[in-house]
Amino acid sequence: MPRGMGRSAIDKRPVAGPVAIGTLGLAGDEQAERHIHGGPDKAVYAYAAEDLAWWSAQLNRVIDAGFIGENLTTQGLDLNGLRAGDELDCGAVLLRVTEPRDPCAKLAARIGERGFVKRFGQAQRTGTYCAVTRSGSVQRGDAIGVVRAGTGPSIREIVAAKYGSG
Repeated sequence: MPRGMGRSAIDKRPVAGPVAIGTLGLAGDEQAERHIHGGPDKAVYAYAAEDLAWWSAQLNRVIDAGFIGENLTTQGLDLNGLRAGDELDCGAVLLRVTEPRDPCAKLAARIGERGFVKRFGQAQRTGTYCAVTRSGSVQRGDAIGVVRAGTGPSIREIVAAKYGSG
């Protein structure tokens, strides 16, 4: 474990086959500090494959699915353009967008770059936390649709207000 990590569950790995999702998250997924990165309003952390690819290019290294700490990696969705209250319809599972991920020192330690928390925020590619409004199972390749229901600022706008742009 890199220096500065302490107790952490940030190391996520893709799994084969269906995974059950309930009100507190994915079956078999650990959240070390639920008061910060878990609980009913942060049960699922969704991050876009396109943003992982962007970070891979920025950091000149491969950033695979799960590396950022997300437990749901999407493709073809602008998660940062969503608003709190929007929903992600994953077939059997329905997720409600709640808030952006606030980057932490454990992410910076995992990346190995001082100041990465600020850089991550300024990139406005934080992904989003979601609450589970309909439990069920998901698996790699499942289609995800967006149901627009939120009326406030986007995840990107919330993050920009806090961190500015880099």
